[in-house]
Amino acid sequence: NYTNPTPKVNYEIVLDAMRVDGSDFFCGLNVNLMYKGFDLSFFIQGVYGNELINGVNAWSLFPDEGDNNLSTQVLDSWTPENPNTDVPRLVQGNGIMQSYFNDYLVEDASYLRLKNIQLGYTLPESLLEKAGIKSLRVYLSGENLLTFTKYTGFDPEVGSIQYNNALQRNDPLSQGIDQANYPIAKRFIFGLNVSF
Repeated sequence: NYTNPTPKVNYEIVLDAMRVDGSDFFCGLNVNLMYKGFDLSFFIQGVYGNELINGVNAWSLFPDEGDNNLSTQVLDSWTPENPNTDVPRLVQGNGIMQSYFNDYLVEDASYLRLKNIQLGYTLPESLLEKAGIKSLRVYLSGENLLTFTKYTGFDPEVGSIQYNNALQRNDPLSQGIDQANYPIAKRFIFGLNVSF
């Protein structure tokens, strides 16, 4: 009967991951460039030193009652034949993971994200005068197009859990826990700015 060592709970790391101000620093860069009729603007945002509890792994790596799908990572779980892995052994009803969080679930959630970028072109007034148009600008913009992170969850920029119970809504202890919130969507926008 082989077992791997029970993961030790590191309360200091877990509590730090749940702090709202747990990041070492935030950064941002806003750039606006213009050349002749072209304009380019972009905003980059980043967070360093942030940690999140990857709650999705608690459900997808450790079966409870067999009522959820598991991650393919369980194929690399600890066994006597596979002792050199960081994925704990696969045991149904493994209360170690379901009953409380531990430092196995804490991940570095530092990231750098291109929040938005916009490229535009303003047509020369000489081309627009005959049509009775004062100005016309065409642009293409994108939001959340690139994210650089080592975090393995859906999105390192998670919000708080939204419960149905009003007493639990916006619980400060839910900060820093990734409960599979839908990731921030990428968007593309094409637009025209016209003045008559």
